[in-house]
Amino acid sequence: MVESERAGVSALAAEIDRVARRLRGLSQARLRQPLPPYGTVADAGHRLAQLLADAALGVEHRADAHPASRPVPRLRDTAVADQVAVTGHDLLAALADLPADTQVWHEERQLPAADLVAATHATTRAIKLAID
Repeated sequence: MVESERAGVSALAAEIDRVARRLRGLSQARLRQPLPPYGTVADAGHRLAQLLADAALGVEHRADAHPASRPVPRLRDTAVADQVAVTGHDLLAALADLPADTQVWHEERQLPAADLVAATHATTRAIKLAID
């Protein structure tokens, strides 16, 4: 990866870490608070964990057909920070040393890995801002 590509992955890693730390710092009552359009704060975290898991699967599975999603289990609300951290780590591991122009799956279509990183970073940031 060239420097700008590494910067995109580094920015995504930092954003994932910020969301996980923020979720860890919330009380059970705060995690249960409504947060449209996600449902609750915990639901927003779970949605992000699923997005990160799907992105990792799309990077790892570069066949002709879109891979079937593997649902992230719904655990207690206080576990959602760990789910975000783990699925984020899995995505970052899948992206390690992957050329930015490699075609990967994202939302039922193939696109360059750099575009997946940018889209995932934007969604992660939007969820973080909603949680704050």
